[in-house]
Amino acid sequence: RDIPLFGICLGLQLLYSKSHEMGVFQGLDIIPGEVIKFDKEKVDKIPQIGWNNVDFQQNNHFLVQNIPNKSYFYFVHSFYGIPQNEKYALGKTTYDEVEFCSIVANDNVVATQFHPEKSSRYGIQMYHNFINYCKR
Repeated sequence: RDIPLFGICLGLQLLYSKSHEMGVFQGLDIIPGEVIKFDKEKVDKIPQIGWNNVDFQQNNHFLVQNIPNKSYFYFVHSFYGIPQNEKYALGKTTYDEVEFCSIVANDNVVATQFHPEKSSRYGIQMYHNFINYCKR
């Protein structure tokens, strides 16, 4: 727990207590909650592929420094996490009728459902923010 961790996409989903992808499986339980599939009645298309914005819930968190709120990031996923406690929700995104947690944070563990490496300058800024956090 002393070493910072940055999970991406499936890396975010593994942090939850359990997942419903291909059965029910235990996760690492670093983020209490569960991972479920998008409901095809509430979204136009599964998987969600493409650009979507993220509403930061904690603008002062190190991961989102120097990134404007509601910036766009690149998503490719069919499942999303639901934290048991909103304190873990660093960012939220709405896909059609579903609002989901797209960034989670628990102490020095952070994770994104989107792919920062495919998300242009703000994704790269997120990596810089994490590296700077690790250097402190």
